[in-house]
Amino acid sequence: MSNKKLIYVTDRSSLLSMLRNTNSFNIGTGCLLPDIVGDAIISIPVEDCIDMMEIGWLKLKNMKMTQEMTLYVQLLEDSLNRCTCGSIATEQS
Repeated sequence: MSNKKLIYVTDRSSLLSMLRNTNSFNIGTGCLLPDIVGDAIISIPVEDCIDMMEIGWLKLKNMKMTQEMTLYVQLLEDSLNRCTCGSIATEQS
């Protein structure tokens, strides 16, 4: 299939508006928060896909996590766990 147009958006609101109001698609994590996107947008996994996408975050080795950093990471994990794409596994080292 050939695409006639390729449009780049830099914010979630524009992306969701485009997905809701056109026949466009997005290739990404597939994680959708139902309370944000509603039922107008769905995530369809690529059939027979053998590749997996890992979502993570990086921290400098010797940096101590502040209370704000810890809260932010927890909020990210909570959001991913609420996604319609499934649950995440958390790994702590």
